[in-house]
Amino acid sequence: MLSTRLLGLVSTVLLVVGALLVGQALHVSVVEGSVPVTSTRVLILVALGSVLVALGYAARRPVAESYGLTSDADDQGDADRDAVAGDADRSSAAESEASFDPELSPLGDTAPGDARGDEADADRDGESA
Repeated sequence: MLSTRLLGLVSTVLLVVGALLVGQALHVSVVEGSVPVTSTRVLILVALGSVLVALGYAARRPVAESYGLTSDADDQGDADRDAVAGDADRSSAAESEASFDPELSPLGDTAPGDARGDEADADRDGESA
């Protein structure tokens, strides 16, 4: 089996060389105008570049496989997901239970919910007056 780094290097080289070939074909035909767009040289450069780009794209590995993020056993993957979900639930519960700290608030001693309530009360008082 090829190493991940070698496979990544081969993929990158194929993608870059393929893109350069297509770019060269566009440059000589469209930018310079020295060769017609339908000439044999341009068509060969585009075809070869497209093949190299396709090979480079096929040679790359998904990120999950590269870093071992996939699990071989479905049960193990489910257990890992459940553990992560449990940690997220506990952290959100801890955040919601945390008390309001006025020293960290830009509103001062007024909690955000209280500030909205004060504005609503002021609007109602203004309308009735």
